[in-house]
Order: sequence, then C-alpha cells, then structure tokens
Amino acid sequence: MFTIETREKILKDIVDYAYSLHEVVAVLVIGSGAIGFKDNLSDIDVSIIVSQSLDEVMEHVKKYIESNFTLLISLEDREKRHIQVFFTDEMLELDVGYQRQAEAQVTKPAWKVMKDKTDTLESVLAQQWNKKITEKEKIKDSLCKKQNDVLDEFVWHYLYIAIKSIKRNEVFRAIKEMEHARNLLIETLCMHYGIASDRRFKGVDDLPLDVKEKLVMTYPVEMNQTALNKALKNLIMFVYEVSDTIYLPFDAINKYYVDVNQK
Repeated sequence: MFTIETREKILKDIVDYAYSLHEVVAVLVIGSGAIGFKDNLSDIDVSIIVSQSLDEVMEHVKKYIESNFTLLISLEDREKRHIQVFFTDEMLELDVGYQRQAEAQVTKPAWKVMKDKTDTLESVLAQQWNKKITEKEKIKDSLCKKQNDVLDEFVWHYLYIAIKSIKRNEVFRAIKEMEHARNLLIETLCMHYGIASDRRFKGVDDLPLDVKEKLVMTYPVEMNQTALNKALKNLIMFVYEVSDTIYLPFDAINKYYVDVNQK
C-alpha cells in the first residue's frame, strides 16, 4: 500500500507530466491532497485545465498512468464529465478531471493550484468560490426547510412499515425500512450542519460526535425482534428530536411503545 509520502510523490509526478503537455494550461489538486493526505487510503484527485482539446490530453494522461501503475480498474467518461478514474493494485484511487480553460471552476472547498502557465487562475477560481459561498449561504435556510419537508413527508411511512415488519418477524424487511428512514435522517442532519452529503453519505463521519453516538443507537446489534425494537425506538426518538413537525400514526406508535415497554 502506498504511504502518504508515496502519494505526495505520485501526485507531483502526475502534475509535472500533465503540465508538460502543450495543451495543458494549469493543474489543480482537489480534496485531501490540497491540504495534506489524511492517511494511506486517501485518493489522489487532480483537475487538469486545458486550452482546447480535452480528448488529446486525456489520452496522453491515460497512457502515462497505464505505463506507470498496475491497474485493477480503469474508467472514463469523455462525453459529459470528462473524468478518468484509475484503481491500482496498491489500494490507490487516481481521479483525474479535465476542464477547458474558459469553463474552469472548483466545486469543493479544498483545492490548490499546483502549476499555472497564466499566473491568473488561482485569483479567478478564488473569486468564483467566494461567490459560490455567498450564494450557498443565501439558500441554505430554504434548502434545510426543503429537506425537513422531505423528512416529514416520507420518514413516517418507513417507520410505520418497520414496526409492522418487526411484529411479523420480517427481520430483513424491517432492517431495510429502518435504513430508508435513517438515510433520510442523515441527509437532513448533514444539511443542518452544512456537511456535504450525497447518496453515498461521504460526509456522515464529519457529523458531531454526539450526533453520531445517537445514530449508532439506531442500528440493531442482533438480528432479532428485541434488538430491532430497541433500535427502532431510538430511531423514532431521534427523528422526533430532529423534526418536531413530523406526522406519525399515533395509534400505531402508542401501541408499539406499549408493546416494547412490556418486553
């Protein structure tokens, strides 16, 4: 497995090679590489700014990586996203994106211009990013409200089906319904705390410790009714805590609490 130091060397070599290509205007590093690799599993994310021909540069970089690494998987999209993803046999993921100079932008807070033939890109990108931050702040409240509305509208259904599934001893169905409800809860929490989130929940580990401790309590420790009941009760309580406007069929919920407390 490549160490942090090895990753830094690999990053430098890729940046130097890409920058040597005639069509390349600048090279950026995105994510942890811009602020210091987190550990031996950190990806290397690079964005290559090109004057015109993206395909030509993509082909050169692909050949360079293929000749310098033993690859397990190689993926690319030249139509929409203009990105290449390489997985090496040493547990290293190389993500290389391509942008035309006139369309260059950054979409993540951690980024760094490694090399720039124009000496202007960092200033341009910084202005763009600051504008994005301002716009995001303006719409944050409305987005949070929208996510809360989604939580309120759908989560009760998942919880209700989970209750019935446990009663029927449909263990896997109950776990799946609880997972749907928990995922909505996590999306809402990430939105509330301003943490980037998507369907892969990449930002969930950045939630506050006390929040994560409550989430832990929503996972069943065993595959039986008793463990599921305990986890589901914790999940319902946490959902109520996050959204005090949620609607649930109270007759079913009250009966559920009675049944749980009698066990």
